[in-house]
Amino acid sequence: METKQLKDFYNRRFIEDLAAAIACEYSGFESDKFILSVLNDEWGEFELKQRMFHITKNIHKYLPDDYKRAIEILWNVPEKLINHKMSGFLLMFFPDFVEKYGLNDWDLSMKALEHFTKTSSSEFAVRPFIMKDKEKMMRQMLKWSMNDNYHVRRLSSEGCRPRLPWACALPEFKESPSLIIPILENLKDDGEDYVRKSVANNLNDISKDNPDIVIDISKKWYGRNKFTDRVIKHACRTMLKQGRNDVMSIFGFEKVKAVSSYISVIPNKVKIGNDAVIKAKVDFGAKRIKKLRLEYIIHYVKKDGGYSKKVFQIAEKENILGEINITKKHGFAQMSTRKHYKGKHKIELVINGDISVGCDFILT
Repeated sequence: METKQLKDFYNRRFIEDLAAAIACEYSGFESDKFILSVLNDEWGEFELKQRMFHITKNIHKYLPDDYKRAIEILWNVPEKLINHKMSGFLLMFFPDFVEKYGLNDWDLSMKALEHFTKTSSSEFAVRPFIMKDKEKMMRQMLKWSMNDNYHVRRLSSEGCRPRLPWACALPEFKESPSLIIPILENLKDDGEDYVRKSVANNLNDISKDNPDIVIDISKKWYGRNKFTDRVIKHACRTMLKQGRNDVMSIFGFEKVKAVSSYISVIPNKVKIGNDAVIKAKVDFGAKRIKKLRLEYIIHYVKKDGGYSKKVFQIAEKENILGEINITKKHGFAQMSTRKHYKGKHKIELVINGDISVGCDFILT
């Protein structure tokens, strides 16, 4: 059965329902012309974000030119559409409208972004406002971090991530995240996991450019409570995969040496598209290991014949004595995020951040 792509949720029924919802708020809305303009000859070729921006452009085309009047019309429209499956992401053209047409009406746009994020997310739309006046916008984000609505609190963290996927980067925050940290301080113990996950993702972004800042925060926050511990563990995931000893030690993963270790890929020659079985064995003898983190690294062949590596976690265990045997399936199907190429690959077993043993295998 073919999986429905997210862009396909923007179908004729959705556009007709959107037109009807806007017409309820604005009697002068030309619904038929709007629908025809959206579902034009190019519509079928548009990808997800192209469709979203195309909807935004056509909403603007058929609403009054006055920005304030347009926002008044759109204000209650999302509530009429929230029954659509995956409506949160699908409705991001409302904050996109604010981004595209409200950059010069700061006060109204702040109210609109705060309002629309409750039924969608304004995480992309806030970024041009940050780039226009970062000090002013981050004061607003700090206020939002104390908002009663958890969608708004989450926006204050997600919107200022230095490396938010699918969004324009924030180079000044890559260089110095000082304006972000007070927001994350406010949210680190938030009652909503949805918000805390954003805090962790923001810190993970920061760790890629400013690892020492995240390490200092981790040492300060870790051990406060179970929620903050989860935030820090998720925030440090990139640095943990890098095997940094200063990060490993925060979570109690000390350097350990196995008496013997072994890893293999079965079969040794794997056809692209198939699965393989990874078998590993680690023997610590009579020494008890308090905390153990096991991973494996695959060095994938690239198109140019070079290699790129990817780290995969196997398990974390406590109070280990003697021998551990691992069996894990690993797939080599072609994906949009990873293209496989034939040739000799390498796999390595990692114990508490240190490479222990490795072997080669072939993709055919």
